[in-house]
Formats: sequence, structure tokens, C-alpha cells
Amino acid sequence: DELYFSVFKPETGPVWKGNLKRYRLGSDGTVYDRAGRTAIDPETGFFKSRSNNPADPGAWSWWSDDIDANDIHLGGAAENLPNNSDDRNVFTYLGGSSNLSDDSNEISYDNADNITKELLEYTEATDEEYKLLLDWIRDIDVFDTDNDNSYTDTRHTIMDPLHSAPVVVIYGGTDENPDTAIFFGDNQGFIHAINGSNSTSGTYTKGQGDEYFAFMPKELLGMQKTLFEDSQAVEHTYGMDGSITTWVNDENNDNDLYDSNDFVYLYSGMRRGGNSYYALDVTERDAPEFLWQITGGTGGTSGFEELGQTWSKPVKTKVRMGSTVREVLIFGGGYDTNQDLATTRSEDSIGRAVYIVDAETGEKIWSATPSNFSDMKYSIPSDVKAIDVNADRIADQIYVGDMGGQVWRFDIDNNRSSSSTLPVHGGVIASVSDTGTENNRRFYHAPDVSVLSDSSSLT
Repeated sequence: DELYFSVFKPETGPVWKGNLKRYRLGSDGTVYDRAGRTAIDPETGFFKSRSNNPADPGAWSWWSDDIDANDIHLGGAAENLPNNSDDRNVFTYLGGSSNLSDDSNEISYDNADNITKELLEYTEATDEEYKLLLDWIRDIDVFDTDNDNSYTDTRHTIMDPLHSAPVVVIYGGTDENPDTAIFFGDNQGFIHAINGSNSTSGTYTKGQGDEYFAFMPKELLGMQKTLFEDSQAVEHTYGMDGSITTWVNDENNDNDLYDSNDFVYLYSGMRRGGNSYYALDVTERDAPEFLWQITGGTGGTSGFEELGQTWSKPVKTKVRMGSTVREVLIFGGGYDTNQDLATTRSEDSIGRAVYIVDAETGEKIWSATPSNFSDMKYSIPSDVKAIDVNADRIADQIYVGDMGGQVWRFDIDNNRSSSSTLPVHGGVIASVSDTGTENNRRFYHAPDVSVLSDSSSLT
């Protein structure tokens, strides 16, 4: 019955504040706060604001010491960031140790040899300014924004998770107290891992609402200066704004992910933050590992030159190649910003693709691009819909729409595959757009597919 909301507040500059808050979902569909009161104002649809009514003083989320009502900044995971930033695990990946908790990956002034001014695109900074920026990234209140005359305490700030919905993974525990972690991205550029458990004993290494770690890709370090300066003349910036997919492998299905062969892998795109996908091993929440990265465009990962802004949430499924069943991800080729200003049906120069990759390594297994499908002229930011027609737990068909209003179907011929080749055939099965402005229809979301069995045609 745990219910998690990622919340944010739009501002005029690049920095928008956000948070992750927990409530309870009643069996009747009502959202309750930690005091057992209804949390949503039926008149506004928002969390209840603070009031002088002792019977209904405002919504009170879990993890908050006091009633946080409809204040984005109060309560939630933001309030539970450690008061001493040295206790916070803030990582990047610089190409060395894949163990993100290794000292070489820490975003900190103590790691100045690796987190350089050049990486931060702050070469003109003095050493003092450079240290201030690194401290600010770690959430230290270097500007004394709370006016408490301290420049070393914590701001307790998480930036906006605009499009990144929280994803919950149950690692074990009991029905009454499951051992959970919540993952989400924000537009500072972090992927956050938050403890959802109610206990700090045994395998629970964090208190409820505490952050296990925050991971920021190397390519987003350069925009931190813009956020740090927070000029009102600068528009909102984007970081890890994509939706998260998880692969939870519970080898013996015992609902306990602490066995030797169990693991949890996490995959996230960046949406407007960039044209990369990232894969992390979050089996050990105190010691996450970097698995792989795919970057699109010229100069990116070979074979992914068509990959645009990574809007498409990867779909985790399986295909058969020869005698081997392979765990894969399927995703669209992404968004071309050409579409931001397009008022009529406009061909794109990037994002015109569908990809199937190995979920463990990121290796490309198959792709549909303009080179093998002549009708693929428009970018595909949408999630794909992969379905298993014959109930063998292997993907047989893929459906997706593109920014030209075309609907695609691809059939995967698993039975004729080899260890190195996956036969996939398909094409456009519908087009609902034309050249006029009024009918410039574009697909941003995955289609729904119904699979029906018609026995009347059988003899």
C-alpha cells in the first residue's frame, strides 16, 4: 500500500525544486497521509495545504518530522538528505573502476585530481570557486539560503523529477515490512536511490527515506555551473529526466534478492538531458556498479548514430538466438529537436530507429533505421510495445508509432534466428498524418495492443 509521488515546482530560472514523497494507498483508492487522514484536497486535486483546523491541519507525508502539506521543498527524501554532506554518497563514472563507490568516482573536492575544472567546464574559476561548486553539487548550503549563518550545513534540496516517475524494487523483508528501494532521476542530473523500509536493523543500512546514493553521468558535470549560478535569464535545464526500467533477477523466486545469483539492474535514458542510455548494477545499494553506456549521434557508440534524445523507456524482454534465449532491451531511436518547431509533417535527421540490445552488455543485436527501412523518415521518441503471441515468454512482435504519424509493426522470427543473427521483418501498417498543419499527428506514447484468439477460423 506504499504510494510514492515525485513532485516539483516550476520556476523562472534553470533550477526547479523537486522531491520524492511517500503516502498510503487505501483499498478504496483513497490516498492517506501518515496520520491516517485523507491527503488530497478534493477541490484542487493537490495535497492538502496547511490549515488551522486541528482535525485536518494539512497533508503529512512519511519521512517528514512535521506536516509538510503541499510544500514541495519540505519533508520527503529531500528532508532526509544527511546534515553532514560527508555522509552522502555522490558518484559519477570516469571510465576507471566500475565500482561507483570507489574514491576515484566520488564527486567531491577530495577527488579534485579526477573531478577537474575542465570536467566541470569551469576553467576560469579560482580554487575557492571550484570548491564551492563541488560542495554545492553535494548539497552544501554554500550561499546560506536558509539564513542560519552557516555555510557548511545541508540545503536539503533535490531538483525536479519532471518526467522520471519513481520505480520501487523489493529486495526482501516481510509482507509487513518489505525491504524496498525507490529509484528516480532529476534534472540536476542525478539518479537517486532512496530507502523505503521502516527498519534500520539487519540488512537495512539506511533509515526510511534516506538516500543510498546519487549517481550523475560524467556528461552532465559540465552543466552544474549553470545550475550553481541559477541565472534567471537561463531557461530550465534537463539532466536524467528519462523513465527508469529495472531488471530484477530473483533466481529461485524466494522474494529475497540477497542470494548469490540474484541481481537488480537499472536502465535510464535522459529525455531532453542528452542522447545516452545508462545501465547500473544496483544489487548492492551501498556499492552500485556501472554496467554500460550507449551514446547516440556522430562520435557516439558505434552502431547508434541514429540515436537521438533518449525519450523511449527501454522495454525489458527476451528473444531467442539459435539455441540461446537472450535478455534484451527494446527502445525507440529517440527525439529530434527539429520537431519542437515543426507545424507540418517534417522529416527528421536523427532518432529514426528502433533498437534491440543485450540487457547485460548493451551490445546492439538488431536495429531498424533508414538504411534497411526506407519509410523510416521520422524520429521515434515513443516507448515500444513488445508482445509475446504464443506465451513462450519470448517477444514475437513490436509495435510503435513515429513523429510522422506512422504506426510500425515488426515480427521477430525467433525460430529462424542464429547465434549471431536475429531475423526481424516489418513495416508501416497505418499512417494517420498528412502534410497539412491541422493533421500533423505525431506519436509520443506506446500503443496498446490486444491479443485475441479466434477459434472460429480453425478447422
